[in-house]
Amino acid sequence: MKRSVIAVAALALIAGSAAALLVGGDERGRRVVTPEQSAPPATCQAPNGSTPAVSLDPALSQPARVSVPGAQSISAGGLSTGDVAQPPDAPAWVVVRDSLAATSPVGRLARLDAGAVALGPVVDVVVGCTVTALTASATGVWTGTCDQLGGAAGAELLEVAAADGTLGRRISVATGCVAAADATTTDLWAASAASVDAPAEIYRVRADATTAEAVLTLAPEESLLGLAADGDSAWVAVQSLAGARLLRFDATNAVAATIDSDGPNQLLGVVDGTLWAQDLESSSLIGRDASTGAVTQTVPIDGLLSAAVGTSGVWYQAASLDATTVTIGRLDASAVPTTVTTYTSSIDRTGAPLTGILSVTNAGAYLSIQDRLFFLP
Repeated sequence: MKRSVIAVAALALIAGSAAALLVGGDERGRRVVTPEQSAPPATCQAPNGSTPAVSLDPALSQPARVSVPGAQSISAGGLSTGDVAQPPDAPAWVVVRDSLAATSPVGRLARLDAGAVALGPVVDVVVGCTVTALTASATGVWTGTCDQLGGAAGAELLEVAAADGTLGRRISVATGCVAAADATTTDLWAASAASVDAPAEIYRVRADATTAEAVLTLAPEESLLGLAADGDSAWVAVQSLAGARLLRFDATNAVAATIDSDGPNQLLGVVDGTLWAQDLESSSLIGRDASTGAVTQTVPIDGLLSAAVGTSGVWYQAASLDATTVTIGRLDASAVPTTVTTYTSSIDRTGAPLTGILSVTNAGAYLSIQDRLFFLP
């Protein structure tokens, strides 16, 4: 399933106290974590009613300063767009934000209907918090929320129906921010953002469960480099001064494999039995056997900036330093990098190209940049 990690590095800087926990076991002996406070705090609340609090205004959508040849352009009506996730045989959903409402954040998703040139209905999923993780499940999408104004608790995992955005399960987790999420056909895996007072933690929500199981608490000196769910197991990448390693958790949440990594590998996800990661030092995509963790493919890509995976394959963005031309490509059936298109960007104060957020679904790839979405089948 498509996975998402939104602004993990930025979230790691958010300070706050860790929520107190009640730890016990369920009837199968699994460790279950329930926050002492069952309802979200005042800053994070369930939406009041189902009517969206925002309407898309085509007049607010200015002509895009970026053009992506060969891609379908989708107007966001003045909203900023983020990650995209698409359940099987259902519309895709995109994270949207109103940049004018920074002091009163609302977590929102918008539906992406096939062939549409503008966003579909907008759904509020949380008030007082933002959406910081998005992943597709078998029946819809899951979002992870965050109190970016400084809360140390109250984050939730929210289930959203694929067809109409109806809200399902709301599962509290003992953190102020969810940093990453990835779903299989049955289970949801999620990670909290590390803060000054609490390290990152890995959670699991099983089919039809209403609580999250605490699977792993990272050491204070460790950083999370992503998670990737696969069947009834999941991989977690961890980085510390001692080095990088990959952990595989099985159906019982036990560590089934520990693999030392040659460098920091940002996990992207599992596609057709291969666990893909972006090596943050060697400008390469690394493919591993999803069962054993053994490296099966190393794909160098000059100027690799970002990558994403989904059922339609492995996609990436690349550009050389100081270059304003960004390449969007994908790996072909033989894992050979193949250019799909290029677009002209600008560079930031460090000389690095300014790029959009790349998401991959079963239909193709989406690029979120400025107030536009671009779709590449």
